[in-house]
Amino acid sequence: MLRAVIFDMDGLLIDSEPLWRKSHMAALAEHNVSITEDDVRKMAGKRTDEIVRHWREKHKLAHIPNDTLEANVVSKVIENIHMNGVELPECMNLLVYLTLTVYRWP
Repeated sequence: MLRAVIFDMDGLLIDSEPLWRKSHMAALAEHNVSITEDDVRKMAGKRTDEIVRHWREKHKLAHIPNDTLEANVVSKVIENIHMNGVELPECMNLLVYLTLTVYRWP
């Protein structure tokens, strides 16, 4: 009997990759740095802190703490998800199924 379901939220319920790319671009634009979606695509597979460290080194942004820039990117992703996130096909059906068969609200 299935008793629990754990979701990796990044990219499973919504296609968040385009939102991450736009968030990196917007965060750097605040510091007059222009990067493209292709620049961000090249960073695929890396953690956000690693990507931000790369941007800081490449674009001479050492005066901005890594955790500050990373928090700005993450904040923009959350905002983008709230504003533009669209669930992947069948996502809602899965959540309804799990709610009815596995998870019971208190």
